[in-house]
Amino acid sequence: MLPEIPDETSAPAFPSLLLHTAGARRILPQMPAPLQPRTDFTARLAGLFFFLMGAGAIYWQVWLPIQHAQEDRPLLEYSLKLIILGECFLIMGGWWIFGGLRAYESVRTIKDHPKRMKWLMATSFCLALLSWWGLEKLFGMYGYLPQ
Repeated sequence: MLPEIPDETSAPAFPSLLLHTAGARRILPQMPAPLQPRTDFTARLAGLFFFLMGAGAIYWQVWLPIQHAQEDRPLLEYSLKLIILGECFLIMGGWWIFGGLRAYESVRTIKDHPKRMKWLMATSFCLALLSWWGLEKLFGMYGYLPQ
């Protein structure tokens, strides 16, 4: 049994959510297009958000384990997946901060350019490999062995 819907003479609490009723069914408005920046300022703001998220992930997964290694803690915990994600967020956020809406559009249309996609994938792979190798060497200097 469907819940009763108030008639249209009473004002709904959120008038934008209830467009009209059809029998006992509620018809909601169409969802807007995906959240995407439409101005240069909002693209840069989104870039700042991604940059800060990446910086937080790098701090949490790289800087803190390095400090724990310097303090000779018995166990270090970090995730290479989160480190790579943080690096990607840093790069993408910086790209959007400095490039604005034009940089955002170039990221959205990268699937139409296979050469750029291959270059991005190769660069990402090299960055991931370099991150893994660098952390292993750094933690090895402090006497930690990989498991």
